[in-house]
Amino acid sequence: MLTVTEVTPHLSLLSQWQETLNRMSLPHEIIIVSSSSNITALENRLPPLQGIIWTQVDETKGVGTYLQRALLRVNYPYLLHLTLDYPYSAKDFKHMWERIHQVDDLLHKPPDIVNGCRTGLPTPPLWKILGGGWRLFWRIFSGLPYHSSYPWHGSFAIVWRYLFRWIYGIPLLDPLSGCKLYRTAFLKRIPIQSKDIFIHIELSAKATFLTSIIDEVYLSPQKVPVLTPKLSELYNDCWLCFKDPQFA
Repeated sequence: MLTVTEVTPHLSLLSQWQETLNRMSLPHEIIIVSSSSNITALENRLPPLQGIIWTQVDETKGVGTYLQRALLRVNYPYLLHLTLDYPYSAKDFKHMWERIHQVDDLLHKPPDIVNGCRTGLPTPPLWKILGGGWRLFWRIFSGLPYHSSYPWHGSFAIVWRYLFRWIYGIPLLDPLSGCKLYRTAFLKRIPIQSKDIFIHIELSAKATFLTSIIDEVYLSPQKVPVLTPKLSELYNDCWLCFKDPQFA
Protein backbone atom coordinates (compact mmCIF):
# COMPACT_ATOMS: atom_id res chain seq x y z
CA MET A 1 0.00 0.00 0.00
CA LEU A 2 1.36 3.39 -0.94
CA THR A 3 0.24 6.63 0.63
CA VAL A 4 0.67 9.39 -1.94
CA THR A 5 0.52 12.98 -0.75
CA GLU A 6 0.80 16.19 -2.70
CA VAL A 7 4.59 15.99 -2.33
CA THR A 8 5.58 13.16 -4.67
CA PRO A 9 9.20 13.61 -5.78
CA HIS A 10 9.97 9.88 -5.84
CA LEU A 11 7.17 8.37 -7.95
CA SER A 12 9.69 6.71 -10.27
CA LEU A 13 10.67 4.41 -7.39
CA LEU A 14 7.34 2.59 -7.63
CA SER A 15 8.49 0.54 -10.61
CA GLN A 16 11.59 -0.51 -8.66
CA TRP A 17 9.42 -1.71 -5.78
CA GLN A 18 7.23 -3.71 -8.12
CA GLU A 19 10.25 -5.28 -9.82
CA THR A 20 11.59 -6.32 -6.42
CA LEU A 21 8.28 -7.94 -5.44
CA ASN A 22 8.12 -9.75 -8.77
CA ARG A 23 11.66 -11.10 -8.36
CA MET A 24 10.70 -12.40 -4.91
CA SER A 25 7.63 -14.07 -6.48
CA LEU A 26 5.31 -12.37 -3.99
CA PRO A 27 1.73 -11.83 -5.15
CA HIS A 28 0.88 -8.20 -4.49
CA GLU A 29 -1.30 -5.22 -5.23
CA ILE A 30 -0.34 -1.56 -5.15
CA ILE A 31 -2.98 0.56 -3.46
CA ILE A 32 -2.45 4.25 -4.11
CA VAL A 33 -4.43 6.62 -1.90
CA SER A 34 -4.60 10.27 -2.84
CA SER A 35 -6.96 13.20 -3.09
CA SER A 36 -9.34 13.16 -6.04
CA SER A 37 -7.80 16.36 -7.41
CA ASN A 38 -4.38 14.67 -7.44
CA ILE A 39 -5.36 11.37 -9.12
CA THR A 40 -5.32 12.60 -12.72
CA ALA A 41 -1.90 14.17 -12.35
CA LEU A 42 -0.55 11.02 -10.72
CA GLU A 43 -1.82 8.79 -13.51
CA ASN A 44 0.08 10.90 -16.03
CA ARG A 45 3.29 10.90 -13.98
CA LEU A 46 3.38 7.28 -12.81
CA PRO A 47 5.48 4.72 -14.67
CA PRO A 48 3.41 1.98 -16.38
CA LEU A 49 2.58 -0.47 -13.60
CA GLN A 50 0.21 -3.43 -13.36
CA GLY A 51 -2.15 -4.17 -10.51
CA ILE A 52 -2.70 -0.62 -9.27
CA ILE A 53 -5.78 0.03 -7.16
CA TRP A 54 -6.73 3.71 -6.98
CA THR A 55 -8.46 4.92 -3.84
CA GLN A 56 -9.62 8.51 -3.73
CA VAL A 57 -10.34 10.79 -0.81
CA ASP A 58 -12.44 13.89 -1.20
CA GLU A 59 -9.65 16.26 -0.28
CA THR A 60 -6.08 16.25 0.94
CA LYS A 61 -6.05 14.23 4.16
CA GLY A 62 -3.41 12.99 6.56
CA VAL A 63 -1.44 9.75 6.55
CA GLY A 64 -3.69 8.10 9.12
CA THR A 65 -6.81 8.72 7.04
CA TYR A 66 -5.08 7.32 3.96
CA LEU A 67 -4.13 4.16 5.81
CA GLN A 68 -7.67 3.63 7.07
CA ARG A 69 -9.00 3.98 3.52
CA ALA A 70 -6.42 1.56 2.12
CA LEU A 71 -7.16 -1.11 4.73
CA LEU A 72 -10.64 -1.47 3.26
CA ARG A 73 -9.02 -2.70 0.03
CA VAL A 74 -6.22 -4.90 1.36
CA ASN A 75 -6.46 -8.58 0.35
CA TYR A 76 -3.08 -9.86 1.50
CA PRO A 77 -1.71 -10.82 4.95
CA TYR A 78 1.08 -8.20 4.84
CA LEU A 79 0.93 -4.49 4.13
CA LEU A 80 3.90 -2.31 3.24
CA HIS A 81 3.03 1.24 4.20
CA LEU A 82 5.15 3.53 2.08
CA THR A 83 4.98 7.32 1.90
CA LEU A 84 6.68 8.95 -1.04
CA ASP A 85 8.34 11.84 0.78
CA TYR A 86 11.69 10.04 0.93
CA PRO A 87 13.60 7.81 -1.56
CA TYR A 88 13.06 4.48 0.20
CA SER A 89 15.09 1.86 -1.65
CA ALA A 90 13.33 -1.28 -2.87
CA LYS A 91 16.40 -3.42 -2.17
CA ASP A 92 15.77 -2.99 1.56
CA PHE A 93 12.44 -4.81 1.36
CA LYS A 94 14.02 -8.28 1.34
CA HIS A 95 15.61 -7.62 4.71
CA MET A 96 12.31 -6.35 6.14
CA TRP A 97 10.48 -9.36 4.70
CA GLU A 98 12.92 -11.77 6.34
CA ARG A 99 12.69 -9.95 9.66
CA ILE A 100 8.89 -10.06 9.89
CA HIS A 101 9.07 -13.87 9.69
CA GLN A 102 11.78 -14.22 12.35
CA VAL A 103 10.34 -15.80 15.51
CA ASP A 104 11.38 -14.21 18.81
CA ASP A 105 13.19 -16.66 21.13
CA LEU A 106 11.46 -15.35 24.26
CA LEU A 107 7.89 -14.65 23.13
CA HIS A 108 7.85 -17.38 20.47
CA LYS A 109 6.12 -15.24 17.86
CA PRO A 110 7.21 -13.06 14.92
CA PRO A 111 6.92 -9.25 14.72
CA ASP A 112 3.72 -7.48 13.81
CA ILE A 113 5.64 -4.39 12.70
CA VAL A 114 9.02 -3.98 11.03
CA ASN A 115 10.19 -0.38 10.80
CA GLY A 116 12.69 0.97 8.30
CA CYS A 117 15.20 3.29 9.97
CA ARG A 118 16.58 5.97 7.68
CA THR A 119 20.38 6.38 7.60
CA GLY A 120 23.06 8.24 5.69
CA LEU A 121 23.15 11.78 7.08
CA PRO A 122 26.44 12.80 8.75
CA THR A 123 26.23 13.57 12.46
CA PRO A 124 27.45 17.09 13.38
CA PRO A 125 30.75 17.05 15.33
CA LEU A 126 29.24 18.59 18.48
CA TRP A 127 26.54 15.91 18.66
CA LYS A 128 29.17 13.22 18.13
CA ILE A 129 31.14 14.49 21.13
CA LEU A 130 28.08 14.89 23.36
CA GLY A 131 26.65 11.51 22.37
CA GLY A 132 29.95 9.72 22.86
CA GLY A 133 30.42 11.30 26.30
CA TRP A 134 26.88 10.33 27.36
CA ARG A 135 27.32 6.72 26.28
CA LEU A 136 30.72 6.53 28.00
CA PHE A 137 29.20 7.88 31.22
CA TRP A 138 26.56 5.15 31.30
CA ARG A 139 29.15 2.52 30.36
CA ILE A 140 31.37 3.43 33.32
CA PHE A 141 28.78 4.07 36.02
CA SER A 142 26.06 1.60 35.06
CA GLY A 143 27.89 -1.07 33.13
CA LEU A 144 25.59 -0.70 30.13
CA PRO A 145 27.04 -1.83 26.79
CA TYR A 146 28.63 0.90 24.71
CA HIS A 147 26.66 0.96 21.47
CA SER A 148 27.53 2.81 18.30
CA SER A 149 25.99 6.20 17.63
CA TYR A 150 22.41 6.28 16.35
CA PRO A 151 21.53 7.51 12.86
CA TRP A 152 21.28 11.28 12.62
CA HIS A 153 17.90 12.76 11.66
CA GLY A 154 18.28 16.25 13.09
CA SER A 155 18.05 17.71 16.58
CA PHE A 156 14.24 17.97 16.55
CA ALA A 157 13.98 14.30 15.53
CA ILE A 158 16.04 13.36 18.60
CA VAL A 159 13.60 15.26 20.82
CA TRP A 160 10.62 13.46 19.28
CA ARG A 161 12.38 10.10 19.52
CA TYR A 162 12.92 10.35 23.28
CA LEU A 163 9.55 11.91 24.01
CA PHE A 164 7.78 9.05 22.25
CA ARG A 165 10.01 6.56 24.06
CA TRP A 166 9.28 8.03 27.50
CA ILE A 167 5.55 8.61 26.98
CA TYR A 168 4.56 5.61 24.89
CA GLY A 169 7.41 3.16 25.38
CA ILE A 170 8.29 3.00 21.69
CA PRO A 171 11.74 1.43 21.22
CA LEU A 172 12.30 2.64 17.64
CA LEU A 173 15.15 4.88 16.50
CA ASP A 174 13.11 6.30 13.63
CA PRO A 175 9.47 6.04 14.77
CA LEU A 176 8.22 8.54 12.16
CA SER A 177 9.68 6.63 9.22
CA GLY A 178 7.26 6.28 6.32
CA CYS A 179 8.46 2.77 5.47
CA LYS A 180 6.83 0.10 7.65
CA LEU A 181 5.86 -3.50 7.03
CA TYR A 182 2.77 -4.63 8.98
CA ARG A 183 0.82 -7.81 9.45
CA THR A 184 -2.62 -6.97 8.09
CA ALA A 185 -4.36 -8.94 10.86
CA PHE A 186 -2.73 -6.68 13.46
CA LEU A 187 -3.84 -3.51 11.66
CA LYS A 188 -7.42 -4.67 11.26
CA ARG A 189 -7.88 -5.49 14.95
CA ILE A 190 -6.53 -2.15 16.20
CA PRO A 191 -8.80 0.91 15.87
CA ILE A 192 -6.95 3.70 14.07
CA GLN A 193 -7.61 7.03 15.76
CA SER A 194 -4.96 9.28 14.21
CA LYS A 195 -5.74 11.26 11.09
CA ASP A 196 -2.24 12.40 10.24
CA ILE A 197 1.41 11.39 10.63
CA PHE A 198 0.98 10.50 14.32
CA ILE A 199 -0.42 7.21 13.01
CA HIS A 200 3.16 5.87 13.04
CA ILE A 201 3.42 6.53 16.77
CA GLU A 202 -0.09 5.34 17.59
CA LEU A 203 0.29 1.91 16.00
CA SER A 204 3.75 1.36 17.49
CA ALA A 205 2.52 2.42 20.95
CA LYS A 206 -0.49 0.11 20.80
CA ALA A 207 1.67 -2.75 19.60
CA THR A 208 4.01 -2.18 22.55
CA PHE A 209 1.10 -2.10 25.00
CA LEU A 210 -0.32 -5.33 23.58
CA THR A 211 3.13 -7.02 23.77
CA SER A 212 3.34 -7.32 20.01
CA ILE A 213 6.88 -7.46 18.71
CA ILE A 214 8.24 -4.41 16.90
CA ASP A 215 11.47 -4.80 14.97
CA GLU A 216 13.61 -2.31 13.10
CA VAL A 217 16.12 -2.56 10.27
CA TYR A 218 18.57 0.02 8.95
CA LEU A 219 17.72 1.21 5.45
CA SER A 220 20.28 1.91 2.75
CA PRO A 221 22.15 5.18 3.39
CA GLN A 222 20.62 8.19 1.65
CA LYS A 223 22.03 11.68 1.95
CA VAL A 224 18.56 13.19 1.92
CA PRO A 225 17.21 15.44 4.70
CA VAL A 226 14.66 13.78 6.97
CA LEU A 227 11.50 15.85 7.25
CA THR A 228 10.50 16.48 10.86
CA PRO A 229 6.79 17.14 11.49
CA LYS A 230 5.69 20.28 13.27
CA LEU A 231 4.05 20.18 16.68
CA SER A 232 0.75 21.23 15.07
CA GLU A 233 0.80 18.07 12.94
CA LEU A 234 1.17 15.83 15.99
CA TYR A 235 -0.63 17.53 18.87
CA ASN A 236 -4.30 16.73 18.22
CA ASP A 237 -3.79 13.04 17.45
CA CYS A 238 -1.23 12.69 20.25
CA TRP A 239 -3.65 14.10 22.83
CA LEU A 240 -6.54 11.99 21.54
CA CYS A 241 -4.56 8.75 21.77
CA PHE A 242 -3.17 9.71 25.17
CA LYS A 243 -6.45 10.58 26.86
CA ASP A 244 -8.69 7.98 25.20
CA PRO A 245 -6.70 5.13 23.61
CA GLN A 246 -8.79 2.48 21.89
CA PHE A 247 -7.55 -1.07 21.49
CA ALA A 248 -10.56 -3.03 20.22
